[in-house]
Amino acid sequence: MPEISAMLQSDKTDQRSKNAPMPQSRVILTGGDHRFVSSLAQAMGATHLPAESVSENAAGVPIALNRCSELIVLPEMKLSRQTISLFRSLSAIPFSRPVRCVCLLPSLAAHYGDLDAIELENFVRLHLQSWAAEFSLIRTGHPEYPGADIQEATNHLWYAGLLPHTLARSVSSIESMSEIVKDFFESGPDTTMADPLSRAARQELTLLSPRKPLVTHDRPNAVSAKSQASNSGGGFVRRAIAGIMLFLGRLGMQQFIWILAWMFSTFSPLLRELTGQPIRPTSHSDLLRLYNPWNRTTLQTVGMNIGVRHFGWLFPGKTLVQTTGIRPAMRRSRQLLRVSAGAILKYCVQFLRAHHEQLLVVPNFTWISAGTSFFVPIHGSGSTVSTLGESIVSVLMFDGQQRRFIRAQRGDGRFEELMYRPDPLLLLLRMQFRTETARWYSRQVESLKTPHAETLWDLLFQSHFSHMEIRKKSSQAATVDIHRYQPVETSEASGLEIPRDQIGQIWDRIEETPVISTLFHVFVRRYAFHVELFLDRTEFIEFWQHHQQLPLLKIQLRRVNADGIRHSPFCSEDRISADLFMKKDTRDVFCSFVRQHIPNVRWNPGKQSF
Repeated sequence: MPEISAMLQSDKTDQRSKNAPMPQSRVILTGGDHRFVSSLAQAMGATHLPAESVSENAAGVPIALNRCSELIVLPEMKLSRQTISLFRSLSAIPFSRPVRCVCLLPSLAAHYGDLDAIELENFVRLHLQSWAAEFSLIRTGHPEYPGADIQEATNHLWYAGLLPHTLARSVSSIESMSEIVKDFFESGPDTTMADPLSRAARQELTLLSPRKPLVTHDRPNAVSAKSQASNSGGGFVRRAIAGIMLFLGRLGMQQFIWILAWMFSTFSPLLRELTGQPIRPTSHSDLLRLYNPWNRTTLQTVGMNIGVRHFGWLFPGKTLVQTTGIRPAMRRSRQLLRVSAGAILKYCVQFLRAHHEQLLVVPNFTWISAGTSFFVPIHGSGSTVSTLGESIVSVLMFDGQQRRFIRAQRGDGRFEELMYRPDPLLLLLRMQFRTETARWYSRQVESLKTPHAETLWDLLFQSHFSHMEIRKKSSQAATVDIHRYQPVETSEASGLEIPRDQIGQIWDRIEETPVISTLFHVFVRRYAFHVELFLDRTEFIEFWQHHQQLPLLKIQLRRVNADGIRHSPFCSEDRISADLFMKKDTRDVFCSFVRQHIPNVRWNPGKQSF
């Protein structure tokens, strides 16, 4: 990851003066909507000039533009003939002083793969580099200004009753746009531009404003009075059609429209944004352009997004940024695996296996991001190393508040403070895992009838086997199955690459089949309740004594070793992990039991349907 290595070599605090004097001349140059441009110019204290005044066919250069030192350009959102003419003219103007320029693009289309938007940005970037003393390309959400409210514009449509409330897009106000532009100008020029972090944060920046539904919730599909008045003579017909659309929407057409929008989003960047699909940066520089102080409350980084897809987590108003596409994803050396935080664990396992190595422990489900293991416990059935986090050697993080990198190694104190710490201002970029020589495993299965809690605890914590897990099909089942695993010298016909039982092997196969995976996740979100508890000895005994009275459809028990990590749910003592599954309509019985019998129990924040 050369870009991050270069950033680390020149990592420094941005010493920017907030008290720089106001410019003698600030000009906003655009051919956009007059109300939008007027509001923006007023908020920025800039002089507004139409784009035609500097076109190749213009009579001359306006005096205000020739003398300006700060220029804001709002081009059309496609590479039109007018846009090409505008930038060619700007490159030919003999400015009387060095010009710092902001190109404001009120659209996130490039982040969602819109080829026209990407072509425009490449053109703008190339031309600004040729003549601007310093420039910044700033992307924002859809502009909203007086007289142009996105919901007002949508609610009056005759088909608004068919639109689901879940269709939303990032909407930026005039105030937020002007604030980020003025911050660039008032921070003072960067004369060196040698710091790659400065280039990533200043030359290109994205403002992710809160996502706003296309239709309102209080009057979801009302036809506005303004719209009715503007359609005199057809008002009754329009109201009748809107009423029919609303009726059809409540009969289920809204859900059908949502499914269609999601299906066709493959071909439409706009539909990808409206349906809330994640932005997928392909490099750490792209990620840092999104991860800036203005997006503290509106951005949510995810890996494989299992929390949303499987557990039904919601991040209202936030834009998801998925890190699984960042390259290079993984490298190895001397029994160390260095990976991007978004690297998919499944591919890490396959990559290591091809080099005759393996991770110290592997979970049953590997379609997750490696970085998840630093923030929530991810474990397999290992006896010596129980969680994937125990094998992390070092991490590289980015502090979004102070705009600096943090490198932490196990044992330095900082590592132990940061691990399992929920902090939205900390962005994990890459990490290193310890690995070992690849092995094959044999499996032994034993069934016990109604064992006592002490028996199960001793089986897990006094075992000489390398891996062990205990599974019970339901709380009402009479027996529990003990699965023990031991390394074997050579690969056998029945040997296992990963020590997990037959049920544990199913989860990866489900995820590898898109249709089945989608149906399975929908089923779990709607009808299932999934939670993982970390029980000490006393809590486990209490749980096991009453578990047959609980409506549990699956019980899986594994040991978890104390790790000494400050924010870990098993910091100072060994515990048993109880992975539980039940129907959603029976969860109240389970939650009532927890409150009454084990109120202080620890639980896994990364594996729960709350």
